[in-house]
Amino acid sequence: MKTMILVLASFLVATAAPVSAGVYSEFEQRIRQDLVKPFALDVGGLVGATGFAPARPLGTFHPSVKIVAAIQNKPDKDNIVLREAGITTFGIPVAEAAIGLPFNLDVVAHGFRVQNLSIIGGGVRWCAFKSGITTKAIPNIGVSAFGDKIDFAAFKASHLGLNAMATWDLPFVAPYIGAGFDATNLTVESALVQSGGSWVTNATVQGLSETATGSRFIAGAELKLMFFTLNGGAMLLHGNQGYFASTGFQF
Repeated sequence: MKTMILVLASFLVATAAPVSAGVYSEFEQRIRQDLVKPFALDVGGLVGATGFAPARPLGTFHPSVKIVAAIQNKPDKDNIVLREAGITTFGIPVAEAAIGLPFNLDVVAHGFRVQNLSIIGGGVRWCAFKSGITTKAIPNIGVSAFGDKIDFAAFKASHLGLNAMATWDLPFVAPYIGAGFDATNLTVESALVQSGGSWVTNATVQGLSETATGSRFIAGAELKLMFFTLNGGAMLLHGNQGYFASTGFQF
């Protein structure tokens, strides 16, 4: 048990690093009207990816706690805000708690807070088809929907994520593939522009709101040993390479 707790703690520290390093610290100075939507696309893609999970229902009143991380190798080609800030790999970790309900439903809450950035949200997962003992070659099929609020000192956003997963539920390992869709509405709370050698409010951008939509794809596998789960996958986030990881306890 102590070893598992250390693994979980190390995982959280490692995945939180790209966020706590101040990925969004230059948003105010670099945001422009035409850059709001590309920025929202990257933020929403990462938040949406944290909702990915194999189509393996928890079972009625069975709980689960996890740490989940979504990582993108580099900002989107149009996300000049992060590119000009020198950001390369960046990601989002969340703590997740879920409970299984009847009819193969799971209710999920997740979130995290670091420095001036917080994410809180939740959703529902439903295993629409669960393979039986004689149909293990046929994958489980699951769908899910999530809603999230993202708060930062210089921007706020709301996110809707939809996911579909196919999972081969084998005894110890569950390979899976999946796809997701994100709609992210981002509002600029604070924007600055340089004037006469000092930074002043950029009234043309501050208060501006844009909605970005994008797709996600994932392929990976989840390992389950007793109550412990470990999950890893490769992703495409609106065409950009990324990675997914989670670990936790499922009872």
